[in-house]
Amino acid sequence: MTRSARFAFALCLIVGVLSACAGAQTVPAAGGAQPMVPTPVMTVDEVLDKMEQARLKLKSFTADVTKVVRTVALETDETYTGKVQFVMPRLLKLELTNTETKQEMFYVVGKTYGWFCRPQKKMARRVALRDIKEKAEGSNPLEYGLARDIHELKKSYTLKVMPDERVGEALARVIELMPIGGEDFAVGRTIFWIDPATWLPAQVREQKSGGEIIETHTFARQQVNLEIPPKLFEFKAPDDWDVVVDEENPGK
Repeated sequence: MTRSARFAFALCLIVGVLSACAGAQTVPAAGGAQPMVPTPVMTVDEVLDKMEQARLKLKSFTADVTKVVRTVALETDETYTGKVQFVMPRLLKLELTNTETKQEMFYVVGKTYGWFCRPQKKMARRVALRDIKEKAEGSNPLEYGLARDIHELKKSYTLKVMPDERVGEALARVIELMPIGGEDFAVGRTIFWIDPATWLPAQVREQKSGGEIIETHTFARQQVNLEIPPKLFEFKAPDDWDVVVDEENPGK
């Protein structure tokens, strides 16, 4: 599997796993979670049980996103703002704009392909996705969005419940995922901050390129189970775009 394909799958995991935490709750358009003291610490299995119960109820997830990309060696940050939309089990659209350069980018994960696009540069990359019904031996569950039982994460990741940390006004639960045989994955250590008042994501952080790049996504105005048009996840690059096509037969 190519790095670009793995990145598309990782993006599904980021939104998908956190969406599972949301369950079937409805979040008001205004306001936010109030500060609170979390309930007693849960075990990894208890967290996975709760996420799996919620996964079975989830239909969709939307949120505003702030993304910060830190290049560790240069000690520089790039900041993006935008919106993410996810529909079970794997449809995803993430739209981002660089706050300084105003350059736009977006990701689309459809039924067959994942796309990474830079519209102002007329550039796109397309990767083929594994069949959502496939059960390939040794495959990573993140390749299937939320089509699989959440407990299967334990086959590819070492999970750890970490001490609570404050994100904004919320005292969030912190969950760490470390890939088993991490060199095979595009994304290394991943941390989720989850608001215990709503079980919605407050923040996600990923280490990439051997820890040289750290990406942090912070979520706001989260809502679940809204009606999202399927056409949102259909994309074809215009004829005058430069398109790189990768991984036409990922299952072979």
